[in-house]
Amino acid sequence: MGMRITQRMTNRMYQRNNNLTMTNLSEAYKRIITQAKYTRTSENPLNSEKAMSIRKGLRELDVWDDNISTAHELFTTAESSLTQVTSKLYTLKVKPLLVQGSTTTVGSEGMMAVGTELRQTAEEMVDALNADFNERQMFGGLSQNKTPFTIVDVVGASTYTDDTTVDGTLLAGENYIMHDDRIYREADGYRIDPVNGLLNPDGTPVDTGATFYDTWTTGDLVEVAGPVARGVCYNDILMTTIAQGADGLYYGTQMNADGTKTENVLVPGQGQILLDIGLGIEFDADLNVNPNTAFDTALQGFKILGYGVDGEGYATNLIQLTLDAAAVALKGDITKVKDLNEYIDRAEDAFTNIRTSITELGVRYSSLEYYTSKNEDSRNALLDRQLTVEGTDIYKEITDYYSIQAAYDASLKMGANILPKSIFDFI
Repeated sequence: MGMRITQRMTNRMYQRNNNLTMTNLSEAYKRIITQAKYTRTSENPLNSEKAMSIRKGLRELDVWDDNISTAHELFTTAESSLTQVTSKLYTLKVKPLLVQGSTTTVGSEGMMAVGTELRQTAEEMVDALNADFNERQMFGGLSQNKTPFTIVDVVGASTYTDDTTVDGTLLAGENYIMHDDRIYREADGYRIDPVNGLLNPDGTPVDTGATFYDTWTTGDLVEVAGPVARGVCYNDILMTTIAQGADGLYYGTQMNADGTKTENVLVPGQGQILLDIGLGIEFDADLNVNPNTAFDTALQGFKILGYGVDGEGYATNLIQLTLDAAAVALKGDITKVKDLNEYIDRAEDAFTNIRTSITELGVRYSSLEYYTSKNEDSRNALLDRQLTVEGTDIYKEITDYYSIQAAYDASLKMGANILPKSIFDFI
């Protein structure tokens, strides 16, 4: 016995199939507009999991690229500040002034004018190196909210004089020679040569052809404070006193606000400022970052500028040398031009050290270029993978859309033939 197909069943089947076709048409249109295979995780759980991993990778690349961009800008700004010190302030001002002040023709007043300009230039150097970057002191190391370089008035280093001085602490009898208002002690490595006279510890003559010494002066020396001078501090530590300790850290004399000094203070701001740039950052058991898995952006100004003194007691940083030369010139003593001339070669050495630091900045900048390129390659690979997992083949989707559209149009035409006409069709 055959089953009777009623008109109601026909209508219901047609309506269901027609609604399904409309739904497929809508979904195809949505895939074309969004160019995504699915819009809800429930539609494709497996690919959704893959897509989340890909998007996480893209987000990490965004963070890494942002950190690299920050480091790029920091190094560019730092190089600009150092170049201003070396090219504009030293080459165009300090060096010519030292040469000018070292000639006897400049006169006493001219020498004092040179000293004034040198002191002003030293202050300009400090201003250049205290420049901010993104609300951070570039050369302050970890002390980012403190002005790193300052110029303060300090009592000069203790010096030795002969036993006619009544002030100071009496020392034991020593062999010494007084020359040009300076004490040269045998205990410090100076020696007498029968041909060249008084020799420096490195064997060079102290005075070539002026005064010959063949005997030591023996007697008691006393240690007295030197004159008030101007000194450069880094995070309140006098830079000429900074030295590396046995633990690898740096210590120096702190200049306190009340004018007193505190010896052997740890230089603030030491340490690393690490950025994640895609090196596979790792942490130890104490949650400290492994420095080999991150990029250090700390710029410790005392290392860049130079710290401590050389074997003859001269500062190694350019700003302090400029201030010391200014102090000599401001005396206006034309007989001391030779002392001022001493600062020319020493300032040139300090200038070379800063240029070396600029080169090192360039090397670090170039290394960031490699990671920028590496991250870009990774981004392209992830985007291609994301298109495979989430994206649609737009040409296939358009073809499918028009196929469904044709099926829908055919359904409407067929419906006009199989569905009964209502009274409204005859009105």
